[in-house]
Amino acid sequence: MPDTLKIRKLGGSQGIILSKDLLKKMNMEEGQEFHVSSIKDGEITLSAYDAKFVDQIQAAESIMNRYRNALKELADK
Repeated sequence: MPDTLKIRKLGGSQGIILSKDLLKKMNMEEGQEFHVSSIKDGEITLSAYDAKFVDQIQAAESIMNRYRNALKELADK
């Protein structure tokens, strides 16, 4: 049976409390950062924050933006 979570008020914000068991299943611990890698049809994918991965994605996005026209031309062939 999937874990059910509830959005709760936390000071001036809202958050979701993750149980110790769920954190253990996710191989996560208190204070560790998450990365939201996709949001589609009301579903999200969370993964442990990986600074190296984020740097790589930002570099790829920069290259794609810089060479947008060339990439579009290659895609059209």
